[in-house]
Amino acid sequence: MSASGLGSLIQAMVGSFGGGGVECADPAGGRYPRGLVVRRSRQLGVVKGLLVGRIVGGPSVSGVSLPSAAEVLRVQLRHAWLNSRRVLEGVTDDEYFWEPTSPCWSVRRRASAVRGWGSGEFVCEDASPPPDPLPTTTIAWRVIHLAAWTDIYRQFAFDGTRPDLNHVDVPADASGGLAWLHGAQDAFIADVDGLSTESVFEPRPAHCGETVPVVRLVTTMLTEHVHHIAEIGVLRDRRRGHALIQPQPSSLMSDPSWWTGTQSTHP
Repeated sequence: MSASGLGSLIQAMVGSFGGGGVECADPAGGRYPRGLVVRRSRQLGVVKGLLVGRIVGGPSVSGVSLPSAAEVLRVQLRHAWLNSRRVLEGVTDDEYFWEPTSPCWSVRRRASAVRGWGSGEFVCEDASPPPDPLPTTTIAWRVIHLAAWTDIYRQFAFDGTRPDLNHVDVPADASGGLAWLHGAQDAFIADVDGLSTESVFEPRPAHCGETVPVVRLVTTMLTEHVHHIAEIGVLRDRRRGHALIQPQPSSLMSDPSWWTGTQSTHP
C-alpha cells in the first residue's frame, strides 16, 4: 500500500467513527461515564472491507515498514498511558484528597449523608440523577473513576463479564488508588496487545448495551485517560502554586521502526 493509500485508510477509519448512531447512556442514569460517548459505526462493514488491503509486512516508506491499525493502536495506548503516569508520581494523600472548590466530589468514608458507589468502607461519590451544576472533583475521584471504568470497559469487551460498581471495594488512600489504576491499565494494555489485524475491528459489547468496534472502545478509553490525567496535572499545579518542567516522554524498548522513524531491518 502506498503512503497515499495509508492516508486514505486512516481517513476512512476516522470518518466511519465520527457520526451517526446511538449514544450510550450511563446505565445508572447518572454522571458516569464522564466524557465516554460511544456511537455505533454506520460503516462497520466498510471498515472491515478495508482489511483487504492489509499492510502487515507490506511496502515501506523511506525504509520504514507500514503498520497495521492494531499496531498503531497498541503503541499509542502504551505510550499515552505509561508516560502519563509521571503526572501522578509522588502524589501525597493531602494532594489526593485536596478539594479545590466546594461542593466537591471525592472518595469518602461511607456515611448516611454520602451518596456514591462502592461496597466497602469508602465510596466514590456519585448521584443519580446528577445535580445541576455538577460538583468539581478531587484527584482521588478522577483516579478511581479512571480505574473503575477501565476495568468495566475491558471486562465487557474482552472478558464477557458484567461488572457492577456497587461491588467494587474503593481504596482508601492514594497508594491504593494508584495501584488499582496501574493494574487496570496493565490488564487493558495486555488485552489490546493480543488484538490481531482483523479482531481490532470486531464488534464487542460495551457497558451501555451496544456492540461497537474494538478500535472505538480502545480509542475512547485512551482519550478518557489523557483527558483526566491532564486535569490531575492542572490540579497538582494549582495546589503547589506553580507548574513543573516535565521531561520528554520516554521511548519504550519495543517501539517499532515506524514510530521511531528508523529504517526497518526487515527486507
